[in-house]
Amino acid sequence: MLRFEKMTVKAQEALQSAQEVAARHENQQIEPIHLLAALVSQPDGVVPPLLARLGIRTELLSQDIEREIGRLPRVTGFAQQNMSKALNEVLERALSASKGRVGGRLGAAYGPDLVDDDDWAVGPSRARHPVERHVGGRLE
Repeated sequence: MLRFEKMTVKAQEALQSAQEVAARHENQQIEPIHLLAALVSQPDGVVPPLLARLGIRTELLSQDIEREIGRLPRVTGFAQQNMSKALNEVLERALSASKGRVGGRLGAAYGPDLVDDDDWAVGPSRARHPVERHVGGRLE
């Protein structure tokens, strides 16, 4: 079960932004692609510099993300959004990966089990998705 108190402010902001991306596109379920869109567009997050170091052009990646989001089912007038099973799995993997972590930029300051936005940086790309052609095996 996802626990928001186990997330840094940046991770919470990324998840909130993913929800906003889904709402803007009238998607009732929040998918990993929404989180990827949020992470790629987070100006002071860890993902844009990571992508730049890997030689991935964020503008092209963002275009492909938008195209993929455009293929998702749209629902007008829905009362509430929910996380898809796939997104929940990404978040749970990040939480599992953070368990017992010692050191790093968060371990010493906040404790070893805190999930940060950098824990999600790889998670969405691990899901088999057409956007992977930009990221490929570079995050392995």
